[in-house]
Amino acid sequence: MKLAKIMMIAAGVTVAASPVMAASLSSKERARVARAAPRDRDDVRYCLLQAKKGRDRGTVIGAAGGAGVGALAGGNLGESLLAG
Repeated sequence: MKLAKIMMIAAGVTVAASPVMAASLSSKERARVARAAPRDRDDVRYCLLQAKKGRDRGTVIGAAGGAGVGALAGGNLGESLLAG
């Protein structure tokens, strides 16, 4: 039971401290912004940044959820880490 509590605390800290602020775009995304109409460039850039934030947040939440379920299901440390 103690391991399950530790895993849940670790999952909570991971979600809270996730790197969800993706402030840079890749070269392909910058080219996509440049191809957009001048009046739409800000909107395209904002949309791409929000999508990147969502992907990062979803990855972290999925990893934490997998580790939490592994710990609650009674798996050992290796199985919980693998689930995460």
